[in-house]
Amino acid sequence: MRAASVFSRAALAALLTLLRAEPARAEPTSAELATARRLFQEATALERQSAWRDASKKLDAALAIKETPGLHFHRAHCAEQLGELVLAARHYARSEELIRGGATAPDVEELLTAARARVLARVPRLTLTFPNDVAGATLEIDGTRVNDPPGTPVLLDPGRHRIIARAPGRRDFEMEITLVEGQTQTLEVSLAPPPRTPELAAPPPSQSKPESVQETSSFGTREVVLIGEATIAVAGLAVGIGFSLAKGSASDRIDRAEQDLNELGATGPDACSSPDAPPACAELDSAIDDHDHAARFATIGFVTAGVGAAATLLTWTLWPAGPSTTTAGIARTQGGAAVFVRGRF
Repeated sequence: MRAASVFSRAALAALLTLLRAEPARAEPTSAELATARRLFQEATALERQSAWRDASKKLDAALAIKETPGLHFHRAHCAEQLGELVLAARHYARSEELIRGGATAPDVEELLTAARARVLARVPRLTLTFPNDVAGATLEIDGTRVNDPPGTPVLLDPGRHRIIARAPGRRDFEMEITLVEGQTQTLEVSLAPPPRTPELAAPPPSQSKPESVQETSSFGTREVVLIGEATIAVAGLAVGIGFSLAKGSASDRIDRAEQDLNELGATGPDACSSPDAPPACAELDSAIDDHDHAARFATIGFVTAGVGAAATLLTWTLWPAGPSTTTAGIARTQGGAAVFVRGRF
């Protein structure tokens, strides 16, 4: 009965505070003060019905208009009944702060010290410690950043809480913890370094595998084929030109041999068939054989050049560049140096 009587006096003090204007603060209008008084009366009626959540909404709306020790006291009382102990402690502290600042609320002041001590005794406290070698750590509890220095007790409501700690160059620390009323808990935060990436061991030297001593050049299989076809074309052209020159030389020899026979008067068809045929006949036969031989190989060379050129053109046009590669280079082995060609087709 005494507690109920004292609480009623606190309610009356809060209402009287609302009826007085405080010139030190920007004043609400008369209509706003009337609204605040109405909200407070409705809140106290809801408190008598133990409708703490609805009463809290009314008190929050009244506090938005004007702060008084009594309104904060009632708001703290509702939060305490709802198990929101941290919020209750905050409103009790604000009520005390207003009284120390000069607000007059004797009935509230009479109840405030015991109420605040009661709540603080129920609030769990969690202290988090960090490793000494960690710098720049951040802490979140239930998604809210904690800005207090490490090692400072954090006031939390009873129940389950999620803790996340982070630090540059460290793995995140995540944990869920359940606290009960009045519990004092110290928790060491483990911010371990990230796992090291294993370094790949160098393969042992192999005597059978050639060691490259010169930068290798990589080119596609298409380019290898093109180079081969172009080489055939050039070689065929060179053969054709060479034997064409030999053919011309043989033609000159035929002309000289025929001229010699004409000067000797051996112009008949049987001039070179007799046993005493002049030496010019042997030279003529040799020149004719050389001419036919050179003509035949010149034709083969020019035909080969034409085939190589046509193949090169077709390969260049119809074979697009692809990922296949061939690598050529110089390797050093146990026996000396060697040229190697590697490819992927």
